[in-house]
Amino acid sequence: MKFPVFISIGEIYVEQGKYEKALQCYKKVLSKATILTEIHVANTYKGLAHLYSELNKSELSIENCNKALEIYAKIGDASNTASLKSILASNFKKIGDLDKAIEQTKGIIQVAEDSNSQKDTIVELRNLGKSCFIKNNREKGLEYYEKAFALAKKTHSDFGLYVMHFSYGYLYYNEREYDKALRHFVQAYVLLPKLKRPRFSNRVCQGFFRVLNAMENPGGAIYFAKKGINSMQFIRSNIPKDPQNLNEAFMQNKKYYYGTLADALMLAARYSEAEQILRMLKQKEYYDFICRDSTAEDPRRIKAQFNSFEQRWDGQLATHWQRCKGTSSEIADRNLEVERKAFEDELFHCINAFKTLKKQDKAQLKAEHFHHDAREDLTGIGGSPAMVSYLVLENGIDIVVTAPYCNFQKSYTISITSADLNKIIGNWRELLLSPDRDPKPLGRQLYQLLFKPIAKDMQANKVRHIVFHLDGALRYIPMCALYDGQKYLIQRYSISMFTFLDEETIKTAPQKNWRAAAMGTSKSVHGYPALSGVRDELLGIVNAKQSGTGVLPGKIYLDNAFTEAAIKQSLTDQFSVLHIASHFMFVPNGSEKDSFLLLGDGTPLSLAELRTGGFDLHGLNLLALSACETAVQMSNPDGRELDGLAITAQKNGAESVLATLWQVSDDSTPLIMKRFYRLREKKGLSKAEALREAQLTFLQGGGELAGNEKRGTRADVVGDLMDDPTESFSEKSYAHPYYWAPFLLMGNWQ
Repeated sequence: MKFPVFISIGEIYVEQGKYEKALQCYKKVLSKATILTEIHVANTYKGLAHLYSELNKSELSIENCNKALEIYAKIGDASNTASLKSILASNFKKIGDLDKAIEQTKGIIQVAEDSNSQKDTIVELRNLGKSCFIKNNREKGLEYYEKAFALAKKTHSDFGLYVMHFSYGYLYYNEREYDKALRHFVQAYVLLPKLKRPRFSNRVCQGFFRVLNAMENPGGAIYFAKKGINSMQFIRSNIPKDPQNLNEAFMQNKKYYYGTLADALMLAARYSEAEQILRMLKQKEYYDFICRDSTAEDPRRIKAQFNSFEQRWDGQLATHWQRCKGTSSEIADRNLEVERKAFEDELFHCINAFKTLKKQDKAQLKAEHFHHDAREDLTGIGGSPAMVSYLVLENGIDIVVTAPYCNFQKSYTISITSADLNKIIGNWRELLLSPDRDPKPLGRQLYQLLFKPIAKDMQANKVRHIVFHLDGALRYIPMCALYDGQKYLIQRYSISMFTFLDEETIKTAPQKNWRAAAMGTSKSVHGYPALSGVRDELLGIVNAKQSGTGVLPGKIYLDNAFTEAAIKQSLTDQFSVLHIASHFMFVPNGSEKDSFLLLGDGTPLSLAELRTGGFDLHGLNLLALSACETAVQMSNPDGRELDGLAITAQKNGAESVLATLWQVSDDSTPLIMKRFYRLREKKGLSKAEALREAQLTFLQGGGELAGNEKRGTRADVVGDLMDDPTESFSEKSYAHPYYWAPFLLMGNWQ
């Protein structure tokens, strides 16, 4: 195949949203750059500039634009220069340099008119109009829009007509003339089948979502938002696995759409559908976290499900879409116009059908069950559990409570910006990490935000165990340490964390008699400090020679004996528990290659290696990591690495993971870990309840008692254990949340 063909195919793939295939074509051409003509090299750079612009990689796009422009200027190619300047102008807008964008655009129009390129002229007239609107010059903006629209009509350009109908749609939406906006979005939509550009479909559907919400038609808005999400999922599935994080760049401005759709579903009390969108987001986070590994199941191919009413209308609209999709050889132009008018009429009928849907029909649709939601996950599990899901938006937090055993679901919206929330979280973590400082005031502030709105629901439904499904920076805080002014949350409930894979393991019956492989690093290796309490921790957990003080039968692997081979051998030996006491470094906003476990010989074992390196965790009831560290110092952390650990372990077969949000004191960790295992093994408690009672012992100030079995313990006393809250922390050796709060139980809590 000749190189010009590869370039043309690459351009087609970009238009179709198949970015990975486009990138392969362009790279293949550039690999032979030394034997190519200048025009072919320039056209390839132009193709890459377009590709990177679509993926919101403005710097890479500008870089390739400049490479191509240099060659076009040398060979005097005015037409390609115009289209490249258009890409440059678009990138300057994205990075906020409006003056440069306008300068480029004015130059393009002259070049485009001189070269008789109507398509470029339409786009650039529209772009100048948008720039005028941004600068509050409405009169001049309308003048440019009218010129562009007139040229699109005169040249019968479907592309130009789409561009202008879409642009007018948003213009009138912003001016709150919603009827006009809707008509233009409908007219833009009927042009899409012939254009065959998925990203255009997503954009128009988001326009429908906004304007129909404004017109108080939430059902129609949600339907079109789902269609937009599905178009976006298709585009994402064609973005390459690439070291330049193209998928993340593309999604940078698209996460908003998933969040607003979930928010709209919650407001409509369509909780099962909202949960599906939330899980799509979490699956996307994990897939990005593992760098879109080709061996992993690709969640980008998952589509938002339609309810029965949406399905009926989607089928009817799909028929019209197909009729408007044919080539001119299949459908004469006059027939195509007839089909487009019929499609337009059907779209208005569809929108009106959602608007006029009867109340009883809406109630029936709300009751429809979507596979794998909280009701299904928790049904049949004892202990009165409830799931509390959080969605962090730019200007608020959505909370959904689900208690299936009493058929209860309800949602709340809390007003706070994500920036303010992250600031409170960061300040609270500083207090939690300082045993000599009081974290209660900020803990109470977060309680008021995150839990007080649902507290009465918890009490009314007699909830005993809470499964938290957290989002964003909320994953960095210990929910057990939220403080209501009298008690910490752990004093009222046992707690665990949810991942989207819990649905596969959450109902597995607990094993009765545990055997443990306990591993750890006590010495300083490669600059990492010694963990002097590790030896006591392992000896307190495992009674390796049937003569020590350990709780569980099993085997200990300490320091040099703690190797990758030892981990795999313990898994082959089918231990119920793999307990690891060594540095585990979480890197916020990094990938699975950045977070790692430090082995006894100083070798780092990354999460990527844990996932793909033959670590079969099937049969493992608990993977415990008691010395995890997370350095939350950058802006806008999202906590995906914490979920990444749990999901990786679950995908490899483990039922649950016990980890820490920060590295805890060498003195206290052996005590709380031994207490946890003893309560679970000797009293037959669930993992969550055993962890809770161990934490309550520390909270009561009984940490030292926990290490002295002859004196007994108060850990079996549940409920109101806290002494006078004004009592100083110095009188309670381990009562500060620093010692007991960082332990997170993720997955099966039974």
